Amino acid sequence: MTPHKHQKEIIAWANGAEIEFFNIPSKSWAESKDPVWSINNRYRIKPETKIIPFDFLDAENILGKTVKHKEGLHCVAVLIECNLTSVFIGNTEENYDILLQDYTFLDGSPCGKVSE
Repeated sequence: MTPHKHQKEIIAWANGAEIEFFNIPSKSWAESKDPVWSINNRYRIKPETKIIPFDFLDAENILGKTVKHKEGLHCVAVLIECNLTSVFIGNTEENYDILLQDYTFLDGSPCGKVSE
């Protein structure tokens, strides 16, 4: 017996993975909340978004932004200075890895960027 064309995606979806289909008119991948598994469509498991630390090239976009510590400390601080290896959060110097690991922006989004 020949397995279904989308067997891998069907199993992943049954296990909770998000599925996307290729939208021909827009020539892009789109979310499929309830896939029909047509053999004429292209499906894929939605790729995971990988967040990596900011670096000095991001200085223009992050300076002046307010962040908070993930531990829930009752304090927020502004990113006031960047250099090649670190950023100043208020008067505390942290490297970019620690900024991503230990801090978020006020809206809860990570202090990092999507890997390309």
